Amino acid sequence: MAIIQSNLILNKVPAATADDMDVVAVRGEAVLAAPLVAGDIIEMAIVPAGSRIVDVTVDTSAAIGSASAEVADPIAGTAALAITAAALNGIARMNNPAAVQALSKVTDQMATVTSTVGGGTAGTVVGLTVSYRNIRQGE
Repeated sequence: MAIIQSNLILNKVPAATADDMDVVAVRGEAVLAAPLVAGDIIEMAIVPAGSRIVDVTVDTSAAIGSASAEVADPIAGTAALAITAAALNGIARMNNPAAVQALSKVTDQMATVTSTVGGGTAGTVVGLTVSYRNIRQGE
């Protein structure tokens, strides 16, 4: 198992914050140095505290085998699958919104892609776009 980091995580890019009711979309991108193996994790983007996730999309430039995308609260140790394990070759959209939106919103959250079977080749680009907005009073 390896930890791979996207351009956002490697460069320590601060998480974008939403103004008022605007939706912010942040995209992390990683270029594979080698094929993924089962259990590899790609750390893609940070969602700031006080945000509600609206959507998660994973895109790939070539097939990377079966993988899932999750959003985790590292402080509370909780996580939710945004995209359940699927063969990724192109674009996959969030298919588990209730679980993701139930996560704590008081700490920063990490959006990741985890390989469940392995695949892909060196040079394959894996991207994850997470859209979020500020939480409203009472949420």
